[in-house]
Amino acid sequence: MLRAFYHRASRGELNLTTALIVFLAFGVVLFGALSVISFNTSQRATKTLQAATAESYEKGRQEQKEADRLQAEAEAKSPYRTYTAPGVYGGFEIKFPKNWNAYVVEGGSGATQLSLTLHPDFVRQLPGRDNAYATQVKLLREVYNNVLRRYDEPIRKRLVTKRTATVSGITATWLEGKVDGRHDGVAVIVPVRDKVMIFSTDDRRFLDSFQQVLAQAVITP
Repeated sequence: MLRAFYHRASRGELNLTTALIVFLAFGVVLFGALSVISFNTSQRATKTLQAATAESYEKGRQEQKEADRLQAEAEAKSPYRTYTAPGVYGGFEIKFPKNWNAYVVEGGSGATQLSLTLHPDFVRQLPGRDNAYATQVKLLREVYNNVLRRYDEPIRKRLVTKRTATVSGITATWLEGKVDGRHDGVAVIVPVRDKVMIFSTDDRRFLDSFQQVLAQAVITP
């Protein structure tokens, strides 16, 4: 009888062990299946994201290509071309007639940080000669009011007239007459932060073009 009891107990332990083994095996299989499903899902998600990224990149590239094409066409049709100053000088933009020549000096060590000379003919700078240009643009490391004071005497003598003007949304001063003491021209003094820009023409024959340069100038105040 005792042997029968032990025999039944052994059979019970065996059945429990078998059940545990089957349960664990099922858990391993289930875990493996879930891992495979998770991996495949992750792979599909990665491929979908990569495809979407590639599509977005290609779309952006095509849009930029089209924008560049349209800009190139617009520039080709425009009667003007653009000079853009380096960022260290404010990155201002000056548009001028496409058939004009340009000469620029950047990074002067004195008060003049940048000088842009525009003229329909060769831009000649001859020492000791009377160089007259259609348009000059200068960026000076000077104080606006100090620059204006230089013209107090010519204004008092009525050699120069003075009025208010606007350039790129900035209130400026328009000086007209013997501004440089020699030519009958125009100078427009524009305050730009702690500096000054001077637009000038030495020849009234170019006054219309000079005014177009002023009207299209882009300056960050």
